[in-house]
Amino acid sequence: MGELQATAKLWAARLPSKDLTAYKDSSQASSAELSLPALVSHTRLEKHIETLLALVDSATLSMDNSDDAVAEFDDRLKRAQAKAKVIERIIGENSVQRQNTSTLDPAHLPNIRPGTNMEDFGLK
Repeated sequence: MGELQATAKLWAARLPSKDLTAYKDSSQASSAELSLPALVSHTRLEKHIETLLALVDSATLSMDNSDDAVAEFDDRLKRAQAKAKVIERIIGENSVQRQNTSTLDPAHLPNIRPGTNMEDFGLK
């Protein structure tokens, strides 16, 4: 959830027209020191980013360990992930976490020969 919140704050900071100061950090560097490319001004994109920021806002998340609180957290996390995917498609960026970085391919594991039995693992 924290990674989604950080990404949403970055996107909000890159919006040229919308002032989302409630979600921006006070410790941000001036635009002369660091600059990210501005996003295209698009009302639908701004609305998606506002919704994502509301979904990942930690101040509104319940930290109770009840069934309802856990279900609400899971629902908000799924909705936030889907909203981030929509925003990524609109702006044409891909998140690193969504790229396939699986290392469980048998060719990458030591001592595993294709077509061998799992019980014979490591035997030659």
